[in-house]
Amino acid sequence: MKKYIFAGAGILIVLVVAIVFGFNGITGNSAKEISEQKNLETANLQFEGMDCPSCALGIEYELKQVNGVVDAKVNYPAGTGTVTFDPAIVDAETIAKASTVYPAKVVK
Repeated sequence: MKKYIFAGAGILIVLVVAIVFGFNGITGNSAKEISEQKNLETANLQFEGMDCPSCALGIEYELKQVNGVVDAKVNYPAGTGTVTFDPAIVDAETIAKASTVYPAKVVK
């Protein structure tokens, strides 16, 4: 019985630590650190062929995985998106190429 109590307490401690530090906050150079910088830029993207709202979510996920991207929002009905990024790390053309399923281009 005592081993189950200790196991439960261990799991609880791990969950509390994960919540306090965030699931990726322990690793360091996250988007939060980049967003504290003042020299961020925004780019507008146009996407071809999105069929559904879940497509937009998939594109947002892909764009947010690019090193230097702080935030990405995709508007399914309009077929457009906005990306906030650190230009010292990545440029808008590279971010547009990160959309592997739906071709994207930077709109000036």
